[in-house]
Amino acid sequence: MGNGDLPEFDEFLAGWISYLGEMKGCHAGELLREAQAMLRDEDVGLENARKYVGNHPALFEQMLRAKLDSGENEKMLEIGREALDKIPYSYTVRSEIALLTAEYACKLQDKAAMETCWLEAFRSNSTVVNYFRIRTRAENWAKYKDDVKAIYERTYEESKEKSGRGYAVHDMNKQRANHLQEQDYLAIFFLRNNLAK
Repeated sequence: MGNGDLPEFDEFLAGWISYLGEMKGCHAGELLREAQAMLRDEDVGLENARKYVGNHPALFEQMLRAKLDSGENEKMLEIGREALDKIPYSYTVRSEIALLTAEYACKLQDKAAMETCWLEAFRSNSTVVNYFRIRTRAENWAKYKDDVKAIYERTYEESKEKSGRGYAVHDMNKQRANHLQEQDYLAIFFLRNNLAK
């Protein structure tokens, strides 16, 4: 006892993943990602990411990160796009998925897809870094300028509303949401006005 494989391990793992997939919260998400890493079939991993995207969108991030050096760039670009379509834009994990998807687009030399991913990264995590990336690296800033402005204005207004209603405390059972604090808003406003010159 103690050495060797667990009898019927694949069946146990499938049941464990199913149980964790239905649970909410950070701890369940951690355990689920660990269980996913033990899967022997990548297609089952993708199926689980699709099935549990509502509670655990980070499964897509895990898959995209694991395959960065696989050479499966076209397939992973499509999976990344699928994840961006399925995950609510307000979840910050969607930003990480957008940046990973941009890496696949870069490997394919698909500049338009890369820039779209940078925009989506900013939409889901409106940080100064994500703003600076799209602002300085996009070949045609004019194409994104209005969208970017609308994103940070809307996010800032929503953040002020939530803070005013006492939502500043993070709920461990919910996905981390995009939040734009005043100092970041002012920094983006400064960059927007000064980089335009």
